[in-house]
Amino acid sequence: MSIFDGKNRFLTQTQTQPVSHATEGALNASMEAFSGEAAMGASTNRRVACILVLDTSGSMSGHAISDLNNAFSGIQQALQSIDTQTRACLEFCVIEYNTQPRMLTNGFQTIDQLRVPEMQANGLTNMHAAIKMAYEEGKRKTNAFNTLGYPCFMPWIFLMTDGMPTDGGTPTGGGGTDGSEIIAFVQEKIQNKRISFYGVGTGDYDREFMKRLCQGAVLFEADTKDFASLFNWIARSAAVLSASKPGQQVNVAPPENVQTIALNMY
Repeated sequence: MSIFDGKNRFLTQTQTQPVSHATEGALNASMEAFSGEAAMGASTNRRVACILVLDTSGSMSGHAISDLNNAFSGIQQALQSIDTQTRACLEFCVIEYNTQPRMLTNGFQTIDQLRVPEMQANGLTNMHAAIKMAYEEGKRKTNAFNTLGYPCFMPWIFLMTDGMPTDGGTPTGGGGTDGSEIIAFVQEKIQNKRISFYGVGTGDYDREFMKRLCQGAVLFEADTKDFASLFNWIARSAAVLSASKPGQQVNVAPPENVQTIALNMY
């Protein structure tokens, strides 16, 4: 089990779930992003706004889109062990993207409210527009938390893809782009501690592009059949952090059956 300090930095892990040095560095880089936030009240659970940005382009057809749809079906039941107060502090927004991004939830919803309509695979992979939408939604929610006086973490953005972007960069042939504008946008937000960013690659995704995109963050690699486990890990990790106190050590187990990709600096 991974252990983080009060700033959510990786400290150690037990022998039962070994974590490689590459994984340690990647998780450390992402979790340290939380340390730039304002002081938070010790007696109040911190709000977590989590945005799932999901690739539903044509290449996700078949079992991949079925696995993605099935991944949401058991989330509520799996998280019933989390206390009611903590569940109420976790809010999720789900955005799909293909030729256009589309919000699948009615704004942000708690775990108990979370309902995602069945997704269909079709169209292109216009990732840039989807990430911009996710950032704006996260910023809007954080501002709402601040207006209400709720302590909160910076927004979590999880981007899942099985291919290469078709917007946000210089065309590379075959309908794709180099994603240079996407990389610049995400990296600026990470470096200025506006978001905590996680990439999730599956199938024949463009690993080199995603490694560049996720510098200073985390890149997971998962089979679509493991999406349910990954989504549950996202929610449980958010719950643990929400319920923690400033300065408290936080225990977060790494996701099962999901590989963390080493990110070499470019």
